[in-house]
Amino acid sequence: MDNDVSLQVINNSDKLENFKFVFEGENLDINLKSAELKDQIEFAPKETKNIDIRLNP
Repeated sequence: MDNDVSLQVINNSDKLENFKFVFEGENLDINLKSAELKDQIEFAPKETKNIDIRLNP
């Protein structure tokens, strides 16, 4: 059974921003489908990014 989760993240700022996402779960293995999310990522003003993760109990 696949437990895929998609998040849509928007930079509502009027300037370039840097974000770092950390996902944690108790008794849960969380796999990031995008390697770029393991590091700090840059968002342009009003830019939208989709984050796909897989939850494995």
